[in-house]
Amino acid sequence: MVGLFLCATFLCTTLIFAQSDNSAREKLIASLNALANVQLAERAQAVAKVQTRADAEKRKDLIRRKILDLIGGLPKHPSSITAKQFGTLSGDGFRIEKLAYESLPGFWVTANLYVPAIGSGPFPAVLLAPGHEATGKQSQYSWGVNFARNGMVALAIDPLGQGERLQYLGSDGKSTIGGSTGEHGEANVPTMLIGENIARYFINDSMRGIDYLAGRKDVDANRIGAFGCSGGGTSTAYLAALDDRLKAVGVACYITSFQELLPSVTGVQEAEQSIPHFIEQGLDFGDWVETFGDNIVDRLDVFGHT
Repeated sequence: MVGLFLCATFLCTTLIFAQSDNSAREKLIASLNALANVQLAERAQAVAKVQTRADAEKRKDLIRRKILDLIGGLPKHPSSITAKQFGTLSGDGFRIEKLAYESLPGFWVTANLYVPAIGSGPFPAVLLAPGHEATGKQSQYSWGVNFARNGMVALAIDPLGQGERLQYLGSDGKSTIGGSTGEHGEANVPTMLIGENIARYFINDSMRGIDYLAGRKDVDANRIGAFGCSGGGTSTAYLAALDDRLKAVGVACYITSFQELLPSVTGVQEAEQSIPHFIEQGLDFGDWVETFGDNIVDRLDVFGHT
């Protein structure tokens, strides 16, 4: 009987603390959201003042400077890029080159390149950024095949901590962190301690992918785009805002607004999606689009669209 009483007391105490913790968490989130809404309203006022092309260009430059400052800038690297090929696979109307390229010295990005089987190019090209799937680039197979069959080169890359790019390996060769993207948050801890954000490295990986594509003889460097969904949409939006070489971009399942997002989530998202001070600096999802979107009609015309 005494044991039963102690068990019941422990259970009730645990529930009380749990309810207290949940209540405190909810109050904290509500307080932060209220602060964010004030800052988002201030951003709306600033955007409303953009009335001319000159205003838009000025804001574009301001946004880029803010983003680069928040993520700790971008790494410097040589103009050339080192790549290795590990074999090829042939399919109906396409071939796959298994390769890796160096985004930083000794830091390799594993990738699959889908190349049209007909013609020698130069072909337009697209960088494919996977979502938050543990399989990484493998999840882009159908996209890569269809792009190649339609006359485009497609480079599907492994994001940091996914596919073949696991960083925290145990003796069994598997990730010690767990989850399809658990390594994102772990890798972000040391970067934040030195004033960076892990997004810096996602962006750099993508930019070096564009470097690789632009350096191939079978790719038209003036017709390169990018596509990504969900987590891949995140890194694609980042890339589009900061790399003027892209002529067309497709971002799926990412662009929204913080006024819509904040009431629907109970905390931060993936490490690379939660850039500290982003809202405080007067930024929202729309800024990724606006920073790329200037002169969008001219960009699409490069691919023959109207």
